[in-house]
Amino acid sequence: KMAGTLLPRQFLNSALKLVKNIAALRALPTVTEEYIYVEAHTTSGDGGHGAFRAVTGAAPGTYTDDNGITIVPTGGDGSTAWIRDFTGAVNAHWFGAKGDGVADDTAAIQAAINYLQTTGGVVYLPEGTYIISASLSLYSGITLKGDGPRYRYLYKQSAATHVGGTEIKVPANVTAIIMGDPTTDHAKVEGIAFVGANLVSSAYGTAPTPTAGAVAIDCANSVDFWADNVAFYGLQTGITNTTSTTLNADRPQLSNWVASDCGAVVSYNKGTADVIIRNCPLSLHNDKHIVIRDSDGVRIENCRLFQAFTNSIDIGLATPGTGSVGFVNITGCTLFETNGHSIVIDGGKYVNIAGTTISRAGGYVSAGSYAYSMGLVVSNTQTFAFEGVIERCGSSAAKFASCSEVSLNGSILDCFYTHGDVAGVGIVQVITSTAVNINASIHNLATDLYNVVSDVASALEVTGTVSGNRGSKNCPLLKHANAYHFVIYGTG
Repeated sequence: KMAGTLLPRQFLNSALKLVKNIAALRALPTVTEEYIYVEAHTTSGDGGHGAFRAVTGAAPGTYTDDNGITIVPTGGDGSTAWIRDFTGAVNAHWFGAKGDGVADDTAAIQAAINYLQTTGGVVYLPEGTYIISASLSLYSGITLKGDGPRYRYLYKQSAATHVGGTEIKVPANVTAIIMGDPTTDHAKVEGIAFVGANLVSSAYGTAPTPTAGAVAIDCANSVDFWADNVAFYGLQTGITNTTSTTLNADRPQLSNWVASDCGAVVSYNKGTADVIIRNCPLSLHNDKHIVIRDSDGVRIENCRLFQAFTNSIDIGLATPGTGSVGFVNITGCTLFETNGHSIVIDGGKYVNIAGTTISRAGGYVSAGSYAYSMGLVVSNTQTFAFEGVIERCGSSAAKFASCSEVSLNGSILDCFYTHGDVAGVGIVQVITSTAVNINASIHNLATDLYNVVSDVASALEVTGTVSGNRGSKNCPLLKHANAYHFVIYGTG
């Protein structure tokens, strides 16, 4: 064992020489089957140490110096080289990455990725802060893996506070990771935090201030891309895809993630299909948590989305009225405090929200009354179902406009919170919609609020049973558990 590295067995039976760094190794002529131990890539302790074996007798041009694994002697013609002896992951420090939060590691990390471009494999980023100045291209079958994401808690703490792990610092107007192949297949990012270079701490009820144009991952031109055990802090966008009129991000997956102080953590544009977003213990104090446009297939599962300065989940169409967002499933989620609405769906088709709690839409304000925000705003949607809890919204719990085949089942508590009476307004609003079924227990704070209000066009389309302490308007077929209590006006 030498300098923390176990040497291969064959080294024990050879005359082992030591050199200080890669430059010193490059200056040596190769001797057949000679072994050299390099103590560092550039300077002592930089993680670039390792054992090299000489290879000789190949045709000129066979070997190309990559400054990490294959080292061609100075003045050589590529017929001989020093080859690093290793198994397993490729360490970016072998190529000169520092991870010290000071040096620009772009070229070194990219060189490590390039080594695996044709074979696939794992590029390892040990614990540290890696500075980049340009995008890193990731290729098919390659995993970029850290020691777990460096944890930061910007909310009411110094931006300099962090705990362990690996992070990549992303400057303004740079996307950290892009796909390098025309169709990058099964690439992965794991165990890494992405941090905006202009990171600042945040305060309750104030808008986040992300690093302008800083993006962690653009998964356009990919199939089965996966980001797992990752974190996003202070970025304009966490993960996205460049907008395309054709499919360019098929089955992208984000799992086991946390985020704070971003513009939008997830922002998928036209060109995605079968999106999976799951297992978020906390996404906190972002402008929006999840924005999706024109995707065919969306699954959002087991996510805790807290304190969005505008809407929390916003799913819709890039061009309103054109196309649809199909097969949307949101399950087991908690959405807590927004300044805008909690969930917005426009142009949906086959949408199911189940086991989900929506709390305090409009309540993310620094002081004073709640914003007039809703838990659910659903428009131009066919076949929609909700099962869960909606409580203490600043406005109505739910609004359905130009929808069909709607099912709302759950408990609704104390909407128009902090505002009191708003005469003639419903906790649930139904506008120009058909086949709407509502089965809910509703508790009102104010005497002039209705449980459900429909416009005249939808009056005979609303059915179901409501138990609550108020009546409904323009819903003659809607039953109330304690009475058939309804009012119909001549105009909606």
